[in-house]
Amino acid sequence: MRKTNLILITILIVLSGMFSACAPNQAAETSTATTDVAIATETEAPTTSPTNTPTTPVETNWWQDAIFYEIFVRSFSDSNSDGNGDINGLTEHLDYLNDGNPETITDLGVTALWLMPVQSASSYHGYDVTDYYSIDSDYGTMDDFRRFIDEAHTRGLRVIIDLVLNHTSADHPWFQASQDPASPYRDYYIWSETDPGYEGPWGQQVWFPGDNGGFYYAVFGANMPDLNLQNPEVTAALQDVARFWLEDIGVDGFRLDAAKHMVEDGTVQTNTTATHAWWQAFHDYVKSINPDALLVGEVWDSSDTIATYLTGNELDMAFNFDLADFLVSAAASRIAAELPAAFQAQLPYFSNGFRMGTFLRNHDMARTMVSFGGDPEKAKSAAT
Repeated sequence: MRKTNLILITILIVLSGMFSACAPNQAAETSTATTDVAIATETEAPTTSPTNTPTTPVETNWWQDAIFYEIFVRSFSDSNSDGNGDINGLTEHLDYLNDGNPETITDLGVTALWLMPVQSASSYHGYDVTDYYSIDSDYGTMDDFRRFIDEAHTRGLRVIIDLVLNHTSADHPWFQASQDPASPYRDYYIWSETDPGYEGPWGQQVWFPGDNGGFYYAVFGANMPDLNLQNPEVTAALQDVARFWLEDIGVDGFRLDAAKHMVEDGTVQTNTTATHAWWQAFHDYVKSINPDALLVGEVWDSSDTIATYLTGNELDMAFNFDLADFLVSAAASRIAAELPAAFQAQLPYFSNGFRMGTFLRNHDMARTMVSFGGDPEKAKSAAT
């Protein structure tokens, strides 16, 4: 492993901020975290009419012109030669990202960092959390992370972290306790005495047998059981997790994983009314802790659907997946003629406060350079 490994990073130039996004389209959360960008397919501009055109000026927020850099800590920089990137390695290379001096040209000049999951988890990618209040031991300690936050803020860098609230690891103590039908934690997850039998949003198995009877719901696979977010105790527990990272640790916000999957309504498993209501309550809670905290959502869907999360007090920003396909496709073909129309088609959906998270590809996708055949000029075009 090289000391500084840019494997996971996509640098994006944006209208409202710079982002690399992440999470599942189909079996996404378990996908290999190897990213930068990928082969794009043609995506037609949405034909439905957007409904969130602003009628009043919107206050400027720090993320509207931020340049974000997505980092998979495990592959970034290994400070102790144990084979894993770690928090101390990241801290050592902050000057490479932004040294805090606007007069220098030796850093990348990014202004915000998005860290993929850093909490203790069962898998290398971290999207199956076992302890929301800890740092993965491969990455270091909470003291290491506090020092990193302090050093980043000293350089003017904001830091957001991935927060996985839809599900935990099957190894999480909550889920282990919930295997007992008599446990008070049983209702922390979605259990059924019999197998409901229906499949998930992309035709996958979602009901799995428990160790002591019953079946539990897990949209991303047996090892990532969904939390029961209709249980007020679960919601309160997750709100306290958010408070801890914002107030006690000092992060500047969250990238919210699998945002369209939060609350199911029987066989309707995405974008439910209850999901929107849950995000509204979470948004209000977070803003009560830190009004300047960013909530950027991974709603892997069409732009007209994504826009429904931006019209009320739910998400501050969301990643624009439709536009990402257009950008990569145009750069790969070296034909930009359709881009103006693509931009025009997208802007109304995200115009309410510059809420478009523009990116090329993320860690759930293959690399852009693969689709470009290794051509650096096409990569430069895509970034521009």
